[in-house]
Amino acid sequence: MPTALPLPLSTPNRNLVRLTIVRGITWTGFLLAIVVGVELLAFDLPVTAVVSVVISMGVLNIATWWRLGRPRAVTHLEYLLHLLADITGLTLLFYFSGGSTNPFITI
Repeated sequence: MPTALPLPLSTPNRNLVRLTIVRGITWTGFLLAIVVGVELLAFDLPVTAVVSVVISMGVLNIATWWRLGRPRAVTHLEYLLHLLADITGLTLLFYFSGGSTNPFITI
């Protein structure tokens, strides 16, 4: 019986799983930072807009987990669209939290 070759470490499926885990951790941290900033440190943020971006990314993350449970393989284009969604979410978060005056914009 021939032995099956192991999957490569960098397939779009595996990368999307990693991206989804990192996205969940990152956006949860952003939400905690927003709550601390607004409630404890009295930052002046457009809370509705900022929380809407975080919730949208959370919904995307839940939808991605659901999608990963389907038997269809992840394509490179789909993975690229997920990366672009993360870039868009971060851009909107930086825009609503100070724009070019945000100290984290250089990251």
